[in-house]
Parts: sequence; structure tokens; C-alpha cells
Amino acid sequence: MASNKVVFSVLLLVVLSVLAAGMATMADHHQVYSPGEQCRPGISYPAYSLPQCRTLVKRQCVGRGAASAADEQVWQDCCRQLAAVDDGWCRCGALDHMLSGIYRELGATDVGHPMAEVFPGCRRGDLERAAASLPAFCNVDIPNGPGGVCYWLGYPRTPRTGLRIIKIFCKNNRKKMASIKIVFSVLLPVVVSMLVATTTMADHHGQVVYTPGQLCTAGRGYPMYPLPRCRALAKRQCAGGAVDEQVRQDCCRQLAAIDDSFCRCPALSHMLVGMYKELGAPADGKPMDEVFPGCRRGDMKRAAASLPAFCNVDIPIGIGGVCYWLSYPMNPMTGH
Repeated sequence: MASNKVVFSVLLLVVLSVLAAGMATMADHHQVYSPGEQCRPGISYPAYSLPQCRTLVKRQCVGRGAASAADEQVWQDCCRQLAAVDDGWCRCGALDHMLSGIYRELGATDVGHPMAEVFPGCRRGDLERAAASLPAFCNVDIPNGPGGVCYWLGYPRTPRTGLRIIKIFCKNNRKKMASIKIVFSVLLPVVVSMLVATTTMADHHGQVVYTPGQLCTAGRGYPMYPLPRCRALAKRQCAGGAVDEQVRQDCCRQLAAIDDSFCRCPALSHMLVGMYKELGAPADGKPMDEVFPGCRRGDMKRAAASLPAFCNVDIPIGIGGVCYWLSYPMNPMTGH
């Protein structure tokens, strides 16, 4: 067992060394793109970015009714301003910078809970989702976001700087990046094989090896029909209705009753899939799509993912009490 761990450690170091060396070489000889390096206010977009989009996301956030002629003009102006950011890679950076400016204008902090209001009727999470979804809403190209939703939506801001903790994206010299990936893809199966062998030995020695999803399945880590009262609570939160205290208490009790804290977020994800089926909605869709009148898919997902924070129950695989899967798209075939 000890020798396997040693070999695994050596292989892992080899993989990391190859990746580090490749990235260092690229940084020395080629321009490596990371959001914020080229895409800065006053260079790639105005220092006061997207003024009409600021108005639009505020209106979207509070969920005003049918769009008026004035709203239509705001929408057209916003999309024109977003498309005017010439470098597609910089559009999400401009929107994130715009969002920071909105928080300052409203006297709100850069960092806060997704369910906290930044102004009456508008929750922080809804405002961020509205801003991140503008490329899809305006049908403008962004190369660094799935489905037209900005990459930074799932990344938290740092309290000190207000900047997001993000990964580095490579824009240029894709051939060298591809060669690194080839080396990595060759070494990765070796590492995985060692993990499988170690897991098998642990099983034979009577030890339990936990991997998320292996034990946290319906009927094992949580009931087949999980969290019935949380379904009612998430629907009410999504539609912006008053939350009944008894429903809240029942939901939080059901969530806390899942003994393995690792299984609480999978249970909520399973609950969400069931809710879509009950409502006749597809498992996959755009964040701004309505799943029932007054409730958008993105709001429903955020309400469900935020329940651990709302109920103050522990989850070891989420940031700030919000489930890890909030920023992941669902698989249309499986709903997970």
C-alpha cells in the first residue's frame, strides 16, 4: 500500500512538472491570454463600461413585466454597446467590470450572499446571472463562456480586491498547448490506474474509499424522492413569493436529516431534476427560460443550490454554503 502511494506521488509530480514547464515556456516565448491581462478598462473597453446594459440588468433583475418601447430601446442600445467591444474575449471582462461598478453605485459590497438584496426586489445572484447572460441575450460571440453565459458566473470574488478567482485561458499558440495536452493525456491514465489499484487494495483491506457520487445516489445517500418540502420552498423563492415559516423549517429539517454532508448537494441536484420533470420542463435549458410563470430556470437552480446556506447546514463541497454544481451545465440526456 505504501509503495503504491510512493509511485502514485512520483507520477503525479511528473504530470504537474510537464504542465508547469509547458506553461512557463509559453509565457516566456508567446503571449498567454488570461482574462484581465489584455482586457482592461480604458484599453479594450471604456472605463465606464456598458451604461445601457447597467440599466437593462437592473430591470431584468427585479423581473419587471412586459417590455415597453423604452425597454426595447434600452435592450437594443445595450446589445450595440456589448457588440462594440471588438475583442470577443473582452466582453465578459467588460460585463464583470460593469457589475463591480453597479455594486459601487448602489453602495453594495463586491462580495455577498447570492440571496442578499442589492436593492429592493433584486438579489445579488439574480443580478450576476442577468449580467453574465447578456451575451446570450444579445446573441454576441464570447469564446470563453458556455452557451453564451460568461465564464466568471461560477467564480467567487475575493473580499479584499473584488476580483474573481479564475483560471488562466490560453488564447494564442494553440499547437503548443495541444502538445502539452497530449503528454498530459498519456500520463493521466497511468495516474488514474494507480488510483484504481489503490482503491481496490483499500476495499480488500476492509477500508471504505469515498468518491462523490459513488455513495451519494438516490436510495442510498438520500431518499428516492428527496426533500419534498424543499421543492415547495425553492418554487416560492424562485417566484419571489413570501416563504412560509413552517415550510422553511420542514425543508431545513429534511436537508439536515441527510447524515452524510457530502450527499446534501447531490440530493438537491436530484431534487431539481425531479422538479423539472414534475413541471414538464426539459432537463437542460437557458438560465433565462421560464420553468413556470414568474420563475426562471437560473433562479430555480440558484434557489436550490443556496438552500444549505439558507438552512445553515454543512456542505463540504460548496463555496459559502452554495452547492458546487451551480455553475455546471446539466447533461440533457441524464439531467445531471
